[in-house]
Amino acid sequence: MNLNGIIIHLYTINTWVMGSTLLILLGLQMDNENWAKARQSSLLEKEKLSISRKALEISERANEIAEEALSNSQRATLSSERATRIAIMAIILSIISIISKVFI
Repeated sequence: MNLNGIIIHLYTINTWVMGSTLLILLGLQMDNENWAKARQSSLLEKEKLSISRKALEISERANEIAEEALSNSQRATLSSERATRIAIMAIILSIISIISKVFI
């Protein structure tokens, strides 16, 4: 093989090595991009999960407050019913008192 043949052969090998290296680097770049996208997607999913957990905590607290409000409302209703009964009893006693004063 003459010198030109060797140079062409070395150039061909060099081109093949550079092409292969470029393909490997492109593959690594694609892997890095895919990994970055997957990581970003994972971070977004974690953030969504965190937001969902916070929303659940807020919802549970809202339910507790609603239960407490219902309990207070029920107590207020009972107190109102008692007050109404006492007022009716006072009216009846007043009527009885007036009748007793009129007839006595």
